[in-house]
Amino acid sequence: MIRNTKRGPSVLLAIAILALAGLAEASIAAPEAAAQRRRAEPLPPTLRAKPHKSFYRGTFEVVGRVGGEEQYRVGPETIQLGVDVSVDADGNMFSEYTLDFGADDPSVGTTPYSVLGLVADQWRPTLEGLPFISFLPLPEEPKAVGGEWARLSAYTLPDLELDFAEATRFWIESIEGDVITILYSAEGGGTTTIEQPQFGRDAKREITRESAREGTFVFHLTEGRVVSSERLERIVTTSVLYVSGQDPQPGPEESQTLTFQLLPADGSR
Repeated sequence: MIRNTKRGPSVLLAIAILALAGLAEASIAAPEAAAQRRRAEPLPPTLRAKPHKSFYRGTFEVVGRVGGEEQYRVGPETIQLGVDVSVDADGNMFSEYTLDFGADDPSVGTTPYSVLGLVADQWRPTLEGLPFISFLPLPEEPKAVGGEWARLSAYTLPDLELDFAEATRFWIESIEGDVITILYSAEGGGTTTIEQPQFGRDAKREITRESAREGTFVFHLTEGRVVSSERLERIVTTSVLYVSGQDPQPGPEESQTLTFQLLPADGSR
């Protein structure tokens, strides 16, 4: 049997009105559904350092090479690091630290601090910055997973009297409750020229140092402190000697590879 499916104008009009009504309801419901989803999603956290006392145990190793050949190796050495961040009578935050290599004379010191962590020029890729491996510069604005921020720093390396500039990029890899995992990578460099009169009256040596590093920080949001961290750094120094009347003479490449790992110890709060 073949049914007649032809409909009159009044029937088609009724169907059209119902369809438009459905579209209208959908168009009204869509923004409301989106708003509900936004309300259900957690707000990006604002990372802030807070007064705390942390104890860490860690290891570091340094491997030095000249011309590609290993010249020395330090470690792996075990360290104990204690960090006490507090607020003074004027409301300013500061950090006291104790770095112990297992000897009888631990290194102690004090450094300014803030809710955004250390100032950039204190966070440097050298062994003298070892007490600060439990700190990182924090972003001013809230950040969700994938959120990024960057820090530029410039300082002088005293051993070479070399002005060094560095750019560091941070990004949030994951957020699980109060535990935030932050990755970072950094590149920097600088060049200086020193006189070398032992090779001639106008002889000079141009020295270039470059560094690259990457690592991870695990940050506790409520406690406002770093729980653990690790990083790998490579610092390369090259030089070229310029003597009047001679071709430039490149020196051997010198490099240091530094490996750090910091884990929590009992007593942190």
